Amino acid sequence: MILINTERLLIRQLEEEDFQDSIEHRIDPKVCKYISGPMTLKEVFQFVMKHSKAWEAKENERLALAVILLNENKLIGELMVKYNNKINKIVEIGFRFNQKYQGMGFAFEATQALIDYLFIQLKINKIIAICDKRNKASYILMEKLGMIQSTKKIKELAADDVITYQLEYFMSKIIWKDMFKKIRQTTNQEK
Repeated sequence: MILINTERLLIRQLEEEDFQDSIEHRIDPKVCKYISGPMTLKEVFQFVMKHSKAWEAKENERLALAVILLNENKLIGELMVKYNNKINKIVEIGFRFNQKYQGMGFAFEATQALIDYLFIQLKINKIIAICDKRNKASYILMEKLGMIQSTKKIKELAADDVITYQLEYFMSKIIWKDMFKKIRQTTNQEK
């Protein structure tokens, strides 16, 4: 079970009680534009019920994580984790946030904490993330996190029936460790 605390956030597995807050971002056309399109209320309910069950960490099984804003005790977004290759310890991550809470650093804070957790606690070797090329906010976030673009593929049809490119980013454990070393050196120099 993944449970992560940051200064402002709690990250935990999605629970049935998260249904109401999940509606806000899962039916929002702007939030869903480059992902999979907005859901109906019934689809949101089914998603929450399915993903509030225990995660078995099987290859290609998605774990939906609720991102809770501590001072409001409110779900403001979700993170996703799935093993793409369990033997080689490669996972894919994803993120989606309520439009009202975008641009405040919550996605960076939550995703950075998840990346740290995956490398430290789950001993992951490589993390990948994928987004539609038109989703500038997503790929800027991936780059800010220190992820590196690895591929650019044609995506047959996007959620809005447009042919587009899919960008794939990655971070290896070696890159992550190097980033931490640089952050520690900078912090020590400032003291």
